[in-house]
Amino acid sequence: MQRQKDSVNLMTFIKPHQSGFLLSIILAVISVTSGIVPYFAVARIVNLLIGGETNYSTYLTWGIVALIAYLMKSVFHGLSTRCSHEATFHVLSEIRQAVADKLTRVSMGYLTDTPSGRLKTTMVERVEQMEVPLAHIIPEMTSNLLVPIAIIIYLFVLDWRMALISLITIPIGMLCYMAQMKEYPKKYGAVVQASKYMSATTVEYINGIEVIKAFNRKRSTTTHLPYPSKM
Repeated sequence: MQRQKDSVNLMTFIKPHQSGFLLSIILAVISVTSGIVPYFAVARIVNLLIGGETNYSTYLTWGIVALIAYLMKSVFHGLSTRCSHEATFHVLSEIRQAVADKLTRVSMGYLTDTPSGRLKTTMVERVEQMEVPLAHIIPEMTSNLLVPIAIIIYLFVLDWRMALISLITIPIGMLCYMAQMKEYPKKYGAVVQASKYMSATTVEYINGIEVIKAFNRKRSTTTHLPYPSKM
């Protein structure tokens, strides 16, 4: 129930900027689609070589097609990344403002008992962690799923046996990924806890530098006395 509530709250920040994310997804789909075109061009060139084609302009045409598609892939990927990051940074800014506004309404006892490093971790690092799923996973995962699905459908239209053989790599890849991520939750949890402790300790130390300097200054004034002048 709590996770659903958090998801609804996050969507309230994303909704005003959903047009930016939608444009990013469209550009990402165009980018991924353009990246597949050079493979078709190379396959066409190979077929022409096997068929004994001797017209140089035909190969040049397909080479230009492959080059233009590759450039389109890079350009649209950059545009997609820019749109997603602009929308994401607006979302992160509004989330931080909401967190800061929330801190003005909590009790002073909570602020006193909570280390400033933990508050800094929440407002800076925890919010910053949303940048990857919002700016990268949303457009890239969507585009990288839609285009392969379209290709699989096309393979089924050509030959269902070839399509089934191409799907064998999916369970193999999932098994390898599951084996790789087996210890991930435990290790990542330890990293998060260590990061929180280090951040809290660092901030508390920085906040106490004034007191440390004050004590050192008092000690230096009492222990380092001037040497008597020689007669």
